[in-house]
Amino acid sequence: MARGAGRIRLNEEETEVMVADESGGFTAEDLPRRVVIAGVGLIGGSIGMRLKQSGRVENVIGMGRSAERLARAKQLDAIDTIATDWPSAMAEADAVILCGPVSTIAEAAQEAWKARRNDHLWISDAGSTKGGIVDAIERTPELAAAFVGGHPIAGSERSGVEASRADLFEGRSCIVTPTSVSSEQAIDSATAFWRSLGMKVVRMDPRSHDQALAATSHLPHVLASVIARSVPVEDHVAAAGAFRDMTRVAAAEGNLWADIFLANREFLDDSLERHLAEVVQFREILASGSADALTRWWSEGRRRRLAYEEKKA
Repeated sequence: MARGAGRIRLNEEETEVMVADESGGFTAEDLPRRVVIAGVGLIGGSIGMRLKQSGRVENVIGMGRSAERLARAKQLDAIDTIATDWPSAMAEADAVILCGPVSTIAEAAQEAWKARRNDHLWISDAGSTKGGIVDAIERTPELAAAFVGGHPIAGSERSGVEASRADLFEGRSCIVTPTSVSSEQAIDSATAFWRSLGMKVVRMDPRSHDQALAATSHLPHVLASVIARSVPVEDHVAAAGAFRDMTRVAAAEGNLWADIFLANREFLDDSLERHLAEVVQFREILASGSADALTRWWSEGRRRRLAYEEKKA
């Protein structure tokens, strides 16, 4: 599959990224026939719904500890088959997508790999951090060759399979983060898979991914909770669009985000330092009483926001 190169700036460093060639296309032969989704919540359920809606796969196998929750996923047409142990799940699997908490993904990949029956199996995930996962997986070279990290940049403050939508990924980006030894076959298969969900695929190394996501996702979630925590409940009567938009993701599940924050604490701490420096600067400008300085400070943020909107258009 052809790819194009590009560069992104993270702080003062530039990092190369690879974007899958949108003209390359994929065929049904590029996609797995039997897919295991481990962790059928919002993301896993949405993947399953899209796969079943497409008609391109023979069997979507939901893997998890709770047969009751998996039965609910099947009722919602997110999976075809229920499995509560890896040997059952892997009996016919061509691919595995790990959608559990980031702290469980590396171990789940090991379990899936041990239970495999297909020599051409490849594994991806949907975790919001990548460095620790890839480091752990690379301790098993054969598994590392078959693993290609994935992070669909899509989601919701809601959780659970009941919140799943077949169109959740349409038009969104998916960042793939191969290991240092991922095979080209695994990379191409994972790329074709994520594209089949309606996504544009961007390739990054794991550390660059974690650095970028600390700034663009993890820090904003922290700030959303900071605002929600600092506004007295009695002031909610005066809250409108700004408060609603700034705090939307504060309604997400705390255990999920605690897992992510801890997994990416190094880069999240760096992002917090940069944010605090901006807050300190704003306070100093505010204390100076200079309307011109406040306007200049605000205008820089406005410029960057408009640049983001233009790029997304």
